[in-house]
Amino acid sequence: MLLVNIDVVLDRTLIRDVLKAILSIIFFHRFLSNIRPVTPPQEVLDVTYPAVQDAELESTIADVLGRVLSKLDSAFGSVGQVEPVSKSPDHGFRQPIAFVSSSTIAAPSTTSNSNTQIATATSLPMSSAGPRIVNISASGLAGLSLSTSRTSRINVEFYERKTRKAWFGKSEEEVCWEQWAITIVAAIPRDDAEKQRLHRAAELQLQNIMNKVIKIAGDYKDEVPALPARAGNPFPYQITLPEEQDESWGAVIKRILVE
Repeated sequence: MLLVNIDVVLDRTLIRDVLKAILSIIFFHRFLSNIRPVTPPQEVLDVTYPAVQDAELESTIADVLGRVLSKLDSAFGSVGQVEPVSKSPDHGFRQPIAFVSSSTIAAPSTTSNSNTQIATATSLPMSSAGPRIVNISASGLAGLSLSTSRTSRINVEFYERKTRKAWFGKSEEEVCWEQWAITIVAAIPRDDAEKQRLHRAAELQLQNIMNKVIKIAGDYKDEVPALPARAGNPFPYQITLPEEQDESWGAVIKRILVE
């Protein structure tokens, strides 16, 4: 399994367009079948990006982005302390959210430049079947201090259908072979100068993410399962908001305790 962590820091007003671009880029390189690209190519912040012409995917992305923005707006309007954004001396801002337990995954080795931090593939110390991890960090934010910010997450997962032998015949299950975990730090700029910096940083981040997705698609071809003999998109996918899943479990536990 391949796990790709993507961090972005965005002006609240740019979230819908930039996240739509990021998701479109991922799916363009993961719809491994005959696709119809959107023409002309999409553009945001002077960055031209590819997208798949697929009504169901477009509807799913629009729904997910609406839920993300609704949750962020609720968080911005809530009373309480603003979540801090930690700053790395070399790579601008990076929200330290662990998508996979640090107790089971070895620390990845990294190579870096002024804009990115990419982790080389690292295996689990306890199991060779564990995920290989790649990190794409937020860029273009060195020296910027955000006073008001909130965080959200989106997971994109691709599955392979596998047939297993059962007691009475065979059964089919879906196994995740790749996950893209996107952490969004939404910020409200204090003035025009900070707004301009955030917009410029968003352009740099989007261009960097697109380049890295292309590189990952080429470098990790061995992670892609064999293409099944079926029409359409060969691999089922889902786009989820982890905080919604946490809330659902919380509601179940609360109901059990009350009952």
